[in-house]
Amino acid sequence: MAGSTGSFDTEAKKPVGVDAPTGHGKMILATLRALTFATALTAFLLMITDKQAVSLPQPDGSVARAHAKWHYDGTFIYHVVATGIVFIYTLAATAATFTIKTANAAFVFFLLDLVGSYLLISSVSSVVGVAYIAREGNKHLGYPAVCGIFDNFCNQIIAAGVITVASFVFLLLAVIVGAYKLMKHWAYVS
Repeated sequence: MAGSTGSFDTEAKKPVGVDAPTGHGKMILATLRALTFATALTAFLLMITDKQAVSLPQPDGSVARAHAKWHYDGTFIYHVVATGIVFIYTLAATAATFTIKTANAAFVFFLLDLVGSYLLISSVSSVVGVAYIAREGNKHLGYPAVCGIFDNFCNQIIAAGVITVASFVFLLLAVIVGAYKLMKHWAYVS
């Protein structure tokens, strides 16, 4: 416009979303992913080593052997697979955290962190349900409480569940930090 006193910003602006978030966010993300890796690996190892054999006296005076193993229940298999996927992913993501160069790559890792957190919370939720019935039983459905017999097995399942909750919290915090860093990076330019 002729005679206008307004000014135009003629400086070329850098496109938003090109570089990945920097600063302390990468260190925080790497730490949270490493903690997730350690706790998910611990829960995984607790589950795959969980087994117990007991001798049960029979009414006729004989003794029968009973076994409890993690792979006898589909819920426990799902938990092992979910924690296995998460600990492998977080190992790779922790190593890759400092090599991410674009915000688009950071967004992919944010989404994968989110999926990993969903896997952890869904698997631990199913384990808690089965562990509760194993500990308390359900007299209405005729399920006896078996944790009195397989006490070590049940205690190891509960420990793996508690550790998986910690793993979920670490990964959820990584999701929150990643979302915050991406939000700051992709802020609207006025």
